[in-house]
Amino acid sequence: MKPVKSTSSLRNSLVIPGAAIMLVLSLGLIGVGYWAGNTIVNTMSEHLIRHMTTSIRDHVDIMMDVPSRMLTRVRNAVRQHNIALTDSHALARELYAMLRDEPDVDWLYFANEAGGIVSAGRLENGTHVILMTDKFQAGVIREYNTTFEGRITTLRKSGEYFDSRRKDWYKTAKETRSSVWTKAYIGAVEPILGITLSAPVIGNGGELVGVYGLDLILTRLSDFMGHQRLGNTGRAFIVDGDGYLIASSGGVLPVAVDAKGLQQRLRPIDARDPVVRAVARHVSQYPEIVEGPRKADMQSFVFEDAGLGRIAVAVESFQIPHGSSWLIVSALPASNFLGGVYKAGYLSLGLVVLLVLGSLAVGFLTVARVLRPLYALTGASHAIADGGWPDVPETHRNDEIGVLSRAIDDMTRSLRTAHAELEQRVAVRTRELSEANARLKELDHLKSLFIASMSHELRTPLNSVIGFSSILLNEWMGPLNTDQKENLDIILRSGKHLLALINDVIDVSRIEAGKTETIIEDFDVYDVIAEAITGVEKDMREKRLELKIDAVHAQMGTDRRRLFQCVLNLMSNAVKFTERGSLSVHAALDGDFIEISVTDTGIGMKEEDLPQLFKPFVRLESPLRSKVAGTGLGLYLTRKLVTEVLRGTIVSMSSYGEGSTFAIRVPVRICNEVKI
Repeated sequence: MKPVKSTSSLRNSLVIPGAAIMLVLSLGLIGVGYWAGNTIVNTMSEHLIRHMTTSIRDHVDIMMDVPSRMLTRVRNAVRQHNIALTDSHALARELYAMLRDEPDVDWLYFANEAGGIVSAGRLENGTHVILMTDKFQAGVIREYNTTFEGRITTLRKSGEYFDSRRKDWYKTAKETRSSVWTKAYIGAVEPILGITLSAPVIGNGGELVGVYGLDLILTRLSDFMGHQRLGNTGRAFIVDGDGYLIASSGGVLPVAVDAKGLQQRLRPIDARDPVVRAVARHVSQYPEIVEGPRKADMQSFVFEDAGLGRIAVAVESFQIPHGSSWLIVSALPASNFLGGVYKAGYLSLGLVVLLVLGSLAVGFLTVARVLRPLYALTGASHAIADGGWPDVPETHRNDEIGVLSRAIDDMTRSLRTAHAELEQRVAVRTRELSEANARLKELDHLKSLFIASMSHELRTPLNSVIGFSSILLNEWMGPLNTDQKENLDIILRSGKHLLALINDVIDVSRIEAGKTETIIEDFDVYDVIAEAITGVEKDMREKRLELKIDAVHAQMGTDRRRLFQCVLNLMSNAVKFTERGSLSVHAALDGDFIEISVTDTGIGMKEEDLPQLFKPFVRLESPLRSKVAGTGLGLYLTRKLVTEVLRGTIVSMSSYGEGSTFAIRVPVRICNEVKI
């Protein structure tokens, strides 16, 4: 027999552990260095993004405070100079003078109740102009050149019909009677992003005289953001309450041009910058990230992006005085700083590989000379492992290799004997299992036939008994005396009880046999609870029980019919064992689960009876047992449906004489492929 060299030989066992120890120690040192680098990068990243977010917030705070102070100055200046609010030219000069002294505001205006407006503004190229409607009332708005003192000179252009009373900034100030910021918008005169602060002017009689307003062009905020640097690829951006960009660093513009050449506002997820887009995509998947800063201070987190790797993000909500809230976001990919860490790690790893390979080469050459006699034994072992029974080569050595050779020879002889016995046993067991499997299939078939027979042969006549009993009780076939009505009522209740028992037995049998089909559909859990309440409403009215409902509206994707059956069983059970007091139904979301509980003020249960509660055909002792009809399968079936069909759990709590609570907890959504 030709000797075969074993791939897991003693040579490997002698050489590889030493190399492995060297490799593990080296990798451990590299890992420590990598961990230290990552720790430093994480700390630095969080410090930078939090510092950047704070800096932007302070800048925005100052920027948004200037307009409020300026409108106050305008009011005071108009009063001090005794300028009539009907004199559009005088107002234009005053507004122009105020605008010229305030470089952070681009448009300042006054609109009156006649729909007219006078406005002093600074165009994007720095040109100062005055806008005014004819006769200071609703009409065509015109743009004029102006002198340094704010006097109107030549007409630049005429615009469209303008009525200030139709503008949102005017209507909002008029309705609220207070200063208010509008949402960001694209300007009508120039295609740039702006935001308006308006303040009402109230007359001595309490009437609205007009509205002061100013436009804050957000281009300067974009310029400020553009000068903020977070490494090479870090980005900081601001998003308004509607999810649109206000400003961003890295040259990301908040306004885009569509295919038709029209300008429109841009959402972060549509930005061309990969970092802004990745952060927006992550936040859209986890909306609680946005809600958190609105309820607390700045929050920071880290997430993994498929293309950019780990990104550290800081988020802070900024509430604009007299306006909505903005979200300030700073994001920094770890790749900005980890490049050096990775290079050092790769270099160290390369050196480790070279050292390990050198150690393996020297070790294999040395040990190979010592272990040549083992090759023959290795070949024989491989043949045995492949199912053969070769003769073990004789070895006349008295060292460890000789002992090993004789041991393998003894093992081969024993394996031959054991193999023959095992084949005989396997054949016998295979035959027995085949016969047992055939019997099981036959029993399962008989059980299915029995269930189908019960469903048809028992329920059909019972439905007839129940139907005709109801017809007779309703006296559709003629009047009945009292004894006849009582006897028919006993027949009707007994028939319904027997039908319920048959239905419960069939349901239990189908679940235990794996024959239940799960139909998954979308629905509101509140509708299921309301439908179940309708099912017990009559019995509750008869007992004068009070109903308390605390249930949420939540969309579910599960088996609606089975969930309704479970809730109705719990409510029916509660009504049966409650003579006075109330029932409470509670439903609330808990992550990916919905929790529904039914609490009653009935007779309750003893602690020693609770272990028997969910067993089939068990009815616990109680003062109302003789008055309450039941199959003993309701709770057992409910537990089966909750745990095996709806993939949930059910628990019970009770105090004897005080009442009981049954609660089920099921997933809001289960997979469409689930079949029972």
